[in-house]
Amino acid sequence: DLTLEELRAFSGKERIGGILFYNLSSKHPELSEHLKRRKFLKMETLPTTAITIKTDSLEEYIKGLSKNTRKDLNKKLRRSREFSELKVESREDITDIIDRVYWLYLNNFNDADVHFEVLTKEFFLNICRNMPGVAKYFITYDKEKIVVFNLCLIKDGVFIDKFIGFDYALAHKLHLYYTTFCHNIDWCIKNKVNICQLGFSDYHPKVRLGAKLIPLYIYAKAFNPFLHTIIKLIRPLIEPKNLDSSLKKLNLLP
Repeated sequence: DLTLEELRAFSGKERIGGILFYNLSSKHPELSEHLKRRKFLKMETLPTTAITIKTDSLEEYIKGLSKNTRKDLNKKLRRSREFSELKVESREDITDIIDRVYWLYLNNFNDADVHFEVLTKEFFLNICRNMPGVAKYFITYDKEKIVVFNLCLIKDGVFIDKFIGFDYALAHKLHLYYTTFCHNIDWCIKNKVNICQLGFSDYHPKVRLGAKLIPLYIYAKAFNPFLHTIIKLIRPLIEPKNLDSSLKKLNLLP
């Protein structure tokens, strides 16, 4: 209650019209119940995706996929090896390659169906400095050319695939999405990380590759009672999970 009152006071000073708690899950039952008691509106947002890894090798993981997915993935990996010489470098300082990394990030940002805020070069330069031992870059090269960057967060047995960017001139030919996915699963197995979280959007390939959907929720409250009532009435129309076409196509919505 004290925290909510502090947030309400701050919002009033800054002329902010409401409070929103974002991406709560079943791991936050006490907070969720408290917000409901305080008349916050609950909405289901886009789910995240995660894989629980129970195998001892990448090969064993691939064998556990469906027959068609396994065949398709192996074919993509084989063709990638035929047309490229991919190698992956792990690093925490990207000062010397920031221009290329940021270009790849913007590639992925502009291609995505769902957009959030545009991150800055400074964000990508500073995240490893601010989160030492947690934030890590995986940089994929084809010979000497950087074709993928992948910023990941690793802590307490969880690997979060946070941001990625592809060179789209080569992405499909070299099947970079799938080679990156397999690298990350392999890295998790070798480093005894059991949960690989793949994030939002592009649900179809993630589900095919073994990911499960994890429901996430927004709790929102507008300070204006009239506006709060309007949001409550139109909640089914603005609930984020209902706005994603890929979820509807996969029949993943209840």
